[in-house]
Amino acid sequence: MNNFIRLATWLTLVLFVIAMPFKLVAETRGVSPEERAALVALYRTMGGVNWAHQNRWLEPPGSECAWYGVICGRGISREQAGTLTVVDLELTDNGLRGKLPSELSALKGLKRLVLRSNAVRGPLPDDLLQRFDQAQLEVEPLSLVRDVEEVLVDVKNPSLLCSGHRAQISDEGIVHFKNKRCREQNGRQTREVYCEYREGKTLAFDQLGRFLVASGFFADNDSRGTDKWSDVAETTVTAKRRSGPSARRSWSRPISLSNWALEMITDDIVTRTQWAGPAKEGPCSSE
Repeated sequence: MNNFIRLATWLTLVLFVIAMPFKLVAETRGVSPEERAALVALYRTMGGVNWAHQNRWLEPPGSECAWYGVICGRGISREQAGTLTVVDLELTDNGLRGKLPSELSALKGLKRLVLRSNAVRGPLPDDLLQRFDQAQLEVEPLSLVRDVEEVLVDVKNPSLLCSGHRAQISDEGIVHFKNKRCREQNGRQTREVYCEYREGKTLAFDQLGRFLVASGFFADNDSRGTDKWSDVAETTVTAKRRSGPSARRSWSRPISLSNWALEMITDDIVTRTQWAGPAKEGPCSSE
């Protein structure tokens, strides 16, 4: 009986020793060269040598899944099925600085990107933006998705005394709306002008910010229609962004397709805003 126990123990040790090299290979196998290059580009372009935490970064190929903030998993897409890929990249408050490198597009299996409390500029590469739109990628902060922080929409009609409105929409989803009106007396409109003020919340700012960037709003700054009349309504949109100067565009009829689409989006945001309460009356400010 003792001999049997000794034999079983010996066989167990032999099998453990044989299997151990294969186990180590499986644990240290890294991601693809393309994904490693994306991580290296992130480190080098965003001041990795000065990061607060950079444990194991830039160690030899095969070590990527042990780098600080990098979490790997098995790919599930047709192209990546079963392969090791970066699924989570979290470097919160780690001293990253600068614009995100385009090489991040190579992280095909990325499901979560968290870079809060860093001096990081967006937007993300187009591939990652598309996956964000398809709800396949979680991103924090949302300024990486679009760097537009505020949009002002001002509609005026010089030919009408009681016409015009102004909407201020922030990246926090806050909407301030001012609507110019004239008082009525005995069922008829007077020339006494006042404004209605409302404040509310919207969940559609991302859509607006992304449209401004995609439509070339910032590249075609202050583009005005050639056929502009002084007696019709004029719309002016001003957009502020973090990574560059503000842009402004004004137009009246006739209107281009992109300007028409922008009007539709902003009107829809105002229409669907969840207002905090009823409108408040007050004098019309000069802004």
